This record gives sequence, structure tokens and C-alpha cells, in this order.
Amino acid sequence: MTFMLEGLRRALLSAALILCACPVAAGSAIDLAAQANLKAEAAFARGDAVSAEVALRAAVKAGVPPDAVRGRLGQALLYEGDA
Repeated sequence: MTFMLEGLRRALLSAALILCACPVAAGSAIDLAAQANLKAEAAFARGDAVSAEVALRAAVKAGVPPDAVRGRLGQALLYEGDA
């Protein structure tokens, strides 16, 4: 009986840890998107559309959903004359 309770306790603790880790993973993509957009904004302020594009594409490679940076990426491509 004690063995079954210990197994249940471990399973519940494992599930709690997994559930606690999920928002961190989702939040990190949001943070990366915000950081990429800030870097792009700073690059636009300097007149450097290429740096903006590089920051945004790096964010997508790091796991940011493309929709989160698509507007800024389009802006960078327009400034570069590639759109």
C-alpha cells in the first residue's frame, strides 16, 4: 500500500513539474519576439534595415512564431527594397 502511494506521489510531482515548465517555454517565445521587435525598432531608428531583418530572422530560427514578427520583417524588406 505504501509503495502504491509513493508511486502516485511521484507521478503527481512529475506532472506538476511538467505543467509548471510549459508556461515558461511559451513565455520565452513571447519574450524572444518582444526582444526581436525592440532590436528591429532600434535598427530602424538608426536607418539600418538589414540589422532589423537579421534580428527578426534569428528570432524565427530560435522558435518565435513567424506571425509574431511578420510585420516588422515586411517593413525591413520594404526599406531594403526587397519586397
